Amino acid sequence: EHRNLSQLRADNFSSALLGSSTSTGSGGGGGAGTEARPTLPIRPQVLVTVPVFALLGLTEEPAMLDGHGPIPASMARRLVADGADSFHRVLVDPRDGAPLEIGR
Repeated sequence: EHRNLSQLRADNFSSALLGSSTSTGSGGGGGAGTEARPTLPIRPQVLVTVPVFALLGLTEEPAMLDGHGPIPASMARRLVADGADSFHRVLVDPRDGAPLEIGR
């Protein structure tokens, strides 16, 4: 093994966080029943609330990025265009924000 202890710790941390295997060592020292379990990668979730007219380009009303605040409508449109297959549409009541319909 060519990595020092700090490098091994960093690699193990990133593997746990990202769900990938970065270990290149021999894995010696394990006994019976210490098989590696497959891990699923973490899928980040970003919540952006975009007014439908802003999404269509009819207004420039800002969208809301959860945990951050308002973002320009143009940025929200780019986010949707670049990642449209991973978005879920949530139709909300404009009066109180209550979800009315959820779809892809």
